Amino acid sequence: MDELPAENVYLLTDVEPCKQDANEKGQVLYYSLSVGWHVAYYARSHMPDVTHWTYLPECPPAQESPAERLDRSFDKWVSRTFPKAEPAARALLRLGYEAGYQADE
Repeated sequence: MDELPAENVYLLTDVEPCKQDANEKGQVLYYSLSVGWHVAYYARSHMPDVTHWTYLPECPPAQESPAERLDRSFDKWVSRTFPKAEPAARALLRLGYEAGYQADE
């Protein structure tokens, strides 16, 4: 794409968004005089009096659950501290690790 305006905000009557302008879900950010900024499919907005559009970033990745964070933390610790631990030893180490684990708040 050629050089974009500084704000990347386009007047809808001058430039209409196309599929390449949309995020993975096919969405862009539209501006309506009556409701303000809103997300809609790139082909058209469902709101009245839309005047402008701009790019919509992808959704951020989902945050880790506490259980996933514990798993990741334990795997990192046990592979660094006891790289050759067998499954039975890993299970016992996991019990001790969970007892003393404190997640970063």
